[in-house]
Amino acid sequence: MREAGRLTKAEFNEFESHLVTDYLSALPMETYAEMRKDGSYAELEALAGHDANRNGHDVGRDREALNKRITGEALDEALASGKVDSKMYAEEHKKLGSFDDDRVRRINDASDNNDGEAVAMDIFFERLLPPGDREPEPAAPAEDRIKSADED
Repeated sequence: MREAGRLTKAEFNEFESHLVTDYLSALPMETYAEMRKDGSYAELEALAGHDANRNGHDVGRDREALNKRITGEALDEALASGKVDSKMYAEEHKKLGSFDDDRVRRINDASDNNDGEAVAMDIFFERLLPPGDREPEPAAPAEDRIKSADED
């Protein structure tokens, strides 16, 4: 992404800090203690830090949004290159919070009918469009709407 010009140096540094922060928060206690003794924790802590002009909450929110964008684009590239299948694509986007349960269900249902890749690619291309140009999410399939109307 950096080489393609879709990520600035500042964004790259911010993303790196986000990853280091996640790493530090997941350290086992024994590793933390060892790193404090040898000074390597302080080095990583400095890398994870942010300038004092920014509120810590804002930094966390901004870094999470950047992580979502970068990871989402990486998933899109992995789908396009065939490195992940449609189900993994849907589940990982769901973990990021960029796909809701309905979108994941649509991909998984289509996968069960051997059409998951086509649906995932439709959603992939939809993600490339600016938000104002995207088509609204389709309602339930016509058959489901008709069945529910008959049940009333």
